[in-house]
Amino acid sequence: MISNPIVSVIISTYNSERFIERKILDLLKQSIFKKIEIIIINSGSEQNEDTIISKYKELYDNIKYIKTENRETIYKAWNRGIKIAKGEYITNANTDDLLRTDALEILAKNLDKYKQVGLVYADQYITSNPDVSFNDIASLKVYYKLDYSPFRLLWRNIVGSQPMWRASIHFNDNIWFDKNYEVSGDSEFEFRVSQKYGLLRIPQVLGIYYRSDYNENKELQDMELSRNEGLSVKEKNAKRFIEGSGDKDLETLRWRILLNMSIPRVLYSSFRIMLQKFLPYKQIPPRIFWYWIASLYYEYKGNLQKACRSCERYIHTNDQLIKRQFERLGKLKV
Repeated sequence: MISNPIVSVIISTYNSERFIERKILDLLKQSIFKKIEIIIINSGSEQNEDTIISKYKELYDNIKYIKTENRETIYKAWNRGIKIAKGEYITNANTDDLLRTDALEILAKNLDKYKQVGLVYADQYITSNPDVSFNDIASLKVYYKLDYSPFRLLWRNIVGSQPMWRASIHFNDNIWFDKNYEVSGDSEFEFRVSQKYGLLRIPQVLGIYYRSDYNENKELQDMELSRNEGLSVKEKNAKRFIEGSGDKDLETLRWRILLNMSIPRVLYSSFRIMLQKFLPYKQIPPRIFWYWIASLYYEYKGNLQKACRSCERYIHTNDQLIKRQFERLGKLKV
């Protein structure tokens, strides 16, 4: 048993018998395998992961195994595993994703180097082929993540499925995953981490993300749930961001809002397209995002009329953030 592992790898498995052995073998290939611990939580699975996991647990003393009778959210399972983790750093490992053999080593070294950073993430390949490997990367599409900024984090999920973060975030700062979320708990966790620490993108492709064509990914199984959770997380954290800003930061935000809203729509869209083509990790949000932020800003300042006008510019679209904000403002004005 490793007394002081560098990294604790948390795996939650539910009905993933097809992938669990490949996931364990994937971790066995890691360059720092002898310095990691693997914690697997079998969350009431109806399949035969138990037999596969038990076989490897007998062979390797750095594999820990927890089995629960009932199914629980992935975030509750992650918290359960993290509570017994001994590593300086934590990472989650989805059973259907793969890592480059030096991925955990590189992620950990960047946390060693940048003490002000709480969480690191890297680019990935993306595939719909469940049997793919790193021997097939020539045929895979690169999923470039965005460099971190608070606005990009509000705009979209920039971190993805294979981050690594400091264990002290849980044990010292008491920041845990919200077990009530089904699919957006990782995004909500990242927002709270970002309020205390920096986030860092590592510009290397360190993993393969499996996106099933048959909606096997949890976030694709119930699109209504995924959308509502994602919108709720954005709304809560945008409000928290604005309310937590000082006067100087709010004034800077006001000028950024005015600048981005003043750029002609065609020019702004053209610039976004160019960035996406030549600098995909430096993308900027669509203009509608700035109108949503403007509405939240003016609401915070007590100017409900300006807040409503910011929404009205795009209320004819199908943007749910704008629609929800406009409806909420309507109730406040009554």
